[in-house]
Amino acid sequence: MSKFNWTIKAQRDGMALVMSLLILTLIMTSVLAMAKIIIGEIRMSLNTGNSVAAFYAAESGIEKSLYYLKYARQNLSYHSFSQLAGTNEDMGNDSSFNIVQATTSTVQFVANNLTTSTPAQVNIMDPLGYIGGGINWGDNDPSALYQYSISWSIDKCFPSHASDRIEISTTNFENMVGGGSNYFNSDTYKQILSCRCAFDTGICSNSISFYNLSSNKYYSFSFRPLDGNVRKLTFNLTKISGGNTTPVGILSETSIVVDGNYRNSSYRLNARMSSIAPINSIFNYVVFSEQAISKGF
Repeated sequence: MSKFNWTIKAQRDGMALVMSLLILTLIMTSVLAMAKIIIGEIRMSLNTGNSVAAFYAAESGIEKSLYYLKYARQNLSYHSFSQLAGTNEDMGNDSSFNIVQATTSTVQFVANNLTTSTPAQVNIMDPLGYIGGGINWGDNDPSALYQYSISWSIDKCFPSHASDRIEISTTNFENMVGGGSNYFNSDTYKQILSCRCAFDTGICSNSISFYNLSSNKYYSFSFRPLDGNVRKLTFNLTKISGGNTTPVGILSETSIVVDGNYRNSSYRLNARMSSIAPINSIFNYVVFSEQAISKGF
């Protein structure tokens, strides 16, 4: 074999080695990329499973809080319920929940998806339902004025539903004492608002701004759509004193906030309802018993 032919054969053998290395490199790169994707999917699946477990841990905290709320109402004392805030409970199997908030006074009342058959109601009264000497606003400011404001919105308001209406019923209760008599006096009046939303928006421009509230009375408000659905309604209480306006807690509106934890995942659940309303129908999955409610995994 000539030297020339030997050189060509050597070059061909070297090219085959290079091609083999390139193919092997491509295969290894593809395998590593696929492994990275698979590992990512496995981690995502594990995180999803952990999040579900954290959700159920938070749900257990909500159920326990509702248990305390129900029996606080029956025992005419909310002390044990309000003491839940800040407590932690280890459920075992790496799961736990933390009750962040348990209060019968919320800063804001929000109702969603109101229909003509499912109105919303908010009460400003003692959480136990007493109608006594009036509202305890939590301060001693005789010059303060307490007022409320309402805003609401409708889906696809303009132009088809701009004239949709909502009926606001206000009932006030007052304990009349004096002159040898002791009785309750109540008054109810209604207002009807039409949305009158602006162009290309669902926010209703016709909203109640302010109305003075008496500290000698308790109040119950009902909001009922008369035409179409109301997507969202917001009710706020404010205090005006010395030219300053500050938000006020809405008595008898319970707020429960619970963080559920499972390994490296956390899930927060919020529950809000009237303290003086029946509790056992709030969530249809809640089953009350004589023992504290807990769930395992």
